[in-house]
Amino acid sequence: MKMKAILSIVNIVSILSVAMLIISAVVIAFAGSHDLYRWGFEKNQIAERIGISHQQLGEAGRAMAGYLVGSYETPQIIVDIKEKQRPLYNEKELVHLEDVRFIVLFFRLLLIISIVLFIATGFACAGLNLPAYIHHYGTTGANATARWRIPGDR
Repeated sequence: MKMKAILSIVNIVSILSVAMLIISAVVIAFAGSHDLYRWGFEKNQIAERIGISHQQLGEAGRAMAGYLVGSYETPQIIVDIKEKQRPLYNEKELVHLEDVRFIVLFFRLLLIISIVLFIATGFACAGLNLPAYIHHYGTTGANATARWRIPGDR
């Protein structure tokens, strides 16, 4: 009975760690993808609506992606809007983006924790003499991940 309870706990932690790992990795990948911002800008016709060039909008997307993953200090850039140079974001928008950056950094921490938990549950399973269990669920997860595609990905 005790072994069954330990196995159940290890199983639950393992499943939760994989779920956390996948969710965290996807959030980080999307936050750091300037293509996602470019797609949003084009979909919402931002260049035409605010009078900014597509080149500067691309720079804004790269700055945003870099800022959210921690490689830029600020997403702010100076742009020509209706032939006047001005900062792209106002103070309220910058405060909001700081909050979003904190959330993305939280997901980076969650990713690290989920990797550690996944490895720890693997060692626990090995200690419980469960290599077939690890192999079965590991290959199932790997196959599911290999088949997963981002919409619009070629």
